[in-house]
Amino acid sequence: MPFVKPFSVLLLASFTPFVMASENRQHSSHEHGVGQLDVAQEGAEFQIALTSPAVNIFGFEHAPHDQEDREMVKTRLAELEKGGMLFVFPKGADCRLEDVHVATSLAGHETHEKHEHEDHEKHDHEKHEHTDHEDDESAHSDVMASWHFDCAHPEAVGRIDVKLFEHFPQTEHLRVQWVIGNKQGAAELSSKNAVLQF
Repeated sequence: MPFVKPFSVLLLASFTPFVMASENRQHSSHEHGVGQLDVAQEGAEFQIALTSPAVNIFGFEHAPHDQEDREMVKTRLAELEKGGMLFVFPKGADCRLEDVHVATSLAGHETHEKHEHEDHEKHDHEKHEHTDHEDDESAHSDVMASWHFDCAHPEAVGRIDVKLFEHFPQTEHLRVQWVIGNKQGAAELSSKNAVLQF
């Protein structure tokens, strides 16, 4: 993930053997309702990275068809940027959101426009447009997001309340991998169990 800070790349690499057994299952599958969350800490810095099917975030995975779809993408992307609302650290840790990166193919997708000059060209274009539309509907799209927090008292971070389920209710489960200090672990979160404990 190009938007992950260097310290997180190195830190996550340190527990590569820990995730090798489940890597194929988690990254080769595209399971609606399920996302992958990675949490890493080094010193005062915490990095949280999400990989999720676009349908969990926007309610659809096809390229935006109309203005309503485009507004939905814009609104949900803005919500993802509010990391302080999505991940709640203990007050005593005094954590601040420093940086956010969000990437999805849906954000920059332009809808097709018709260019009709004569009946033959119109017919060929409509056939092409219909095929493209079918491809859009069947294609899988993902969202990748990264949040970088800086905490004045990182030793006070024993848990993180994950509010993604409240903001994106089509996200049903999150498979979590984490490295905090010299500890590492895995968890599965849901709307009924949305607190990540270290």
